[in-house]
Amino acid sequence: MNASLLPRPLVADLPRVTLRLDGVVSAAVGLVLVVGTRPVDRFLGLGAPLALAAFGAICFPYAAMLLLAARRPAITRPMMLLPILLNTGLVVASAGLLLGGAPDLTRGGTWTNALFGDAAALLAAAQFVARRRLQ
Repeated sequence: MNASLLPRPLVADLPRVTLRLDGVVSAAVGLVLVVGTRPVDRFLGLGAPLALAAFGAICFPYAAMLLLAARRPAITRPMMLLPILLNTGLVVASAGLLLGGAPDLTRGGTWTNALFGDAAALLAAAQFVARRRLQ
Protein backbone atom coordinates (compact mmCIF):
# COMPACT_ATOMS: atom_id res chain seq x y z
CA MET A 1 0.00 0.00 0.00
CA ASN A 2 1.31 3.42 -0.96
CA ALA A 3 0.62 5.77 1.95
CA SER A 4 0.94 9.52 1.51
CA LEU A 5 0.16 12.44 3.77
CA LEU A 6 -0.76 14.64 0.81
CA PRO A 7 -3.84 14.27 -1.40
CA ARG A 8 -3.11 12.56 -4.72
CA PRO A 9 -3.83 15.66 -6.92
CA LEU A 10 -1.36 17.72 -4.86
CA VAL A 11 1.34 15.04 -5.13
CA ALA A 12 0.81 14.74 -8.88
CA ASP A 13 0.99 18.51 -9.30
CA LEU A 14 3.80 19.11 -6.80
CA PRO A 15 6.17 20.78 -9.31
CA ARG A 16 3.48 23.30 -10.29
CA VAL A 17 2.49 23.92 -6.66
CA THR A 18 6.07 24.52 -5.53
CA LEU A 19 6.75 26.90 -8.42
CA ARG A 20 3.58 28.87 -7.65
CA LEU A 21 4.32 28.99 -3.94
CA ASP A 22 7.88 30.16 -4.56
CA GLY A 23 6.61 32.77 -7.04
CA VAL A 24 4.01 34.18 -4.66
CA VAL A 25 6.44 34.24 -1.72
CA SER A 26 9.15 35.87 -3.85
CA ALA A 27 6.75 38.57 -5.04
CA ALA A 28 5.59 39.24 -1.47
CA VAL A 29 9.18 39.47 -0.19
CA GLY A 30 10.07 41.78 -3.07
CA LEU A 31 7.12 44.04 -2.31
CA VAL A 32 7.95 44.25 1.41
CA LEU A 33 11.61 44.99 0.71
CA VAL A 34 10.96 47.63 -1.96
CA VAL A 35 8.08 49.41 -0.24
CA GLY A 36 9.42 49.17 3.30
CA THR A 37 13.15 49.33 2.72
CA ARG A 38 14.09 51.67 5.56
CA PRO A 39 11.83 50.20 8.29
CA VAL A 40 12.85 46.66 7.33
CA ASP A 41 16.51 47.65 7.38
CA ARG A 42 16.13 49.19 10.84
CA PHE A 43 14.27 46.11 12.09
CA LEU A 44 16.93 43.74 10.76
CA GLY A 45 19.90 45.90 11.75
CA LEU A 46 21.71 45.34 8.46
CA GLY A 47 22.58 48.94 7.71
CA ALA A 48 22.25 48.27 3.99
CA PRO A 49 18.93 49.66 2.73
CA LEU A 50 20.13 49.88 -0.87
CA ALA A 51 21.08 46.19 -0.87
CA LEU A 52 17.65 45.27 0.55
CA ALA A 53 15.87 47.37 -2.07
CA ALA A 54 17.98 45.79 -4.85
CA PHE A 55 17.24 42.29 -3.56
CA GLY A 56 13.54 43.18 -3.42
CA ALA A 57 13.62 44.49 -6.99
CA ILE A 58 15.30 41.30 -8.22
CA CYS A 59 12.52 39.27 -6.62
CA PHE A 60 9.91 40.60 -9.08
CA PRO A 61 11.27 39.19 -12.36
CA TYR A 62 12.18 35.96 -10.56
CA ALA A 63 8.62 35.65 -9.23
CA ALA A 64 7.20 36.35 -12.70
CA MET A 65 9.46 33.68 -14.20
CA LEU A 66 8.30 31.13 -11.63
CA LEU A 67 4.62 31.94 -12.07
CA LEU A 68 4.90 31.77 -15.86
CA ALA A 69 6.76 28.47 -15.64
CA ALA A 70 4.01 27.08 -13.41
CA ARG A 71 1.44 27.90 -16.11
CA ARG A 72 3.21 25.89 -18.80
CA PRO A 73 1.42 22.71 -19.89
CA ALA A 74 4.45 20.58 -19.08
CA ILE A 75 7.03 21.25 -16.40
CA THR A 76 10.42 19.69 -17.07
CA ARG A 77 13.23 18.69 -14.75
CA PRO A 78 15.57 21.44 -16.04
CA MET A 79 12.89 24.06 -15.25
CA MET A 80 12.99 23.02 -11.60
CA LEU A 81 16.77 23.29 -11.28
CA LEU A 82 17.14 27.09 -11.04
CA PRO A 83 14.66 27.52 -8.15
CA ILE A 84 16.33 24.66 -6.26
CA LEU A 85 19.78 26.21 -6.70
CA LEU A 86 18.66 29.74 -5.81
CA ASN A 87 16.75 28.63 -2.72
CA THR A 88 19.75 26.56 -1.64
CA GLY A 89 21.92 29.63 -2.17
CA LEU A 90 19.59 31.63 0.07
CA VAL A 91 19.96 28.99 2.77
CA VAL A 92 23.76 29.19 2.53
CA ALA A 93 23.69 33.02 2.58
CA SER A 94 21.35 33.03 5.56
CA ALA A 95 23.58 30.59 7.45
CA GLY A 96 26.66 32.67 6.59
CA LEU A 97 24.98 35.82 7.86
CA LEU A 98 23.99 34.09 11.08
CA LEU A 99 27.28 32.31 11.71
CA GLY A 100 29.69 35.12 11.17
CA GLY A 101 28.80 37.71 8.62
CA ALA A 102 26.60 40.20 10.47
CA PRO A 103 27.30 40.90 14.13
CA ASP A 104 25.05 43.98 14.04
CA LEU A 105 21.81 42.11 13.36
CA THR A 106 19.10 42.91 15.86
CA ARG A 107 17.38 40.06 17.70
CA GLY A 108 14.46 40.47 15.29
CA GLY A 109 16.91 40.47 12.39
CA THR A 110 18.51 37.28 13.60
CA TRP A 111 15.15 35.52 13.93
CA THR A 112 13.88 36.86 10.61
CA ASN A 113 17.05 35.73 8.85
CA ALA A 114 16.81 32.28 10.43
CA LEU A 115 13.14 31.92 9.48
CA PHE A 116 13.88 33.18 5.96
CA GLY A 117 16.60 30.55 5.61
CA ASP A 118 14.30 27.84 6.96
CA ALA A 119 11.55 28.79 4.51
CA ALA A 120 14.03 28.71 1.60
CA ALA A 121 15.26 25.29 2.77
CA LEU A 122 11.71 23.92 2.87
CA LEU A 123 10.99 25.28 -0.60
CA ALA A 124 14.23 23.86 -1.99
CA ALA A 125 13.48 20.45 -0.45
CA ALA A 126 9.92 20.42 -1.84
CA GLN A 127 11.18 21.47 -5.27
CA PHE A 128 13.86 18.78 -5.16
CA VAL A 129 11.23 16.12 -4.39
CA ALA A 130 9.00 17.53 -7.13
CA ARG A 131 11.89 17.46 -9.61
CA ARG A 132 12.69 13.85 -8.77
CA ARG A 133 9.09 12.87 -9.50
CA LEU A 134 9.16 14.37 -12.98
CA GLN A 135 9.87 12.11 -15.94
